[in-house]
Amino acid sequence: MSAIPVIRIVKKKDASSWSSKETQMEDFNETASTNRICRTEYSKEVKTILEDILTRILPDTSGFGVEIVHGEKTTIFKVNCSQKSLGHLLGKQGKMIESLRKIVLSMTTKNGFRSIIEIPYYNVQK
Repeated sequence: MSAIPVIRIVKKKDASSWSSKETQMEDFNETASTNRICRTEYSKEVKTILEDILTRILPDTSGFGVEIVHGEKTTIFKVNCSQKSLGHLLGKQGKMIESLRKIVLSMTTKNGFRSIIEIPYYNVQK
């Protein structure tokens, strides 16, 4: 059985001003949103960090690059790399790209927007 949240209204000593937890949360949210960095600036910082990590991982950095595409609610980081480097980017059972996606997502959600790392698709002909 879940508990029902209770909001207590407390009257301040100095006359008729009232405060509640709701107004305190609104004040907290306003200060948190003003402390956030602009989305485009922060995504450029994340791009440089992502490029730095990937240049250390990938064996062949020719043709390598990261593009930023801003959507309405989500920022997409498109990673372009050669077909030879794709295995290093994915990692064993996709663990490398999965961990990179988690790191970038946690960095961007801290500043209030979602992010996705998109990798190239190469059609394998047999």
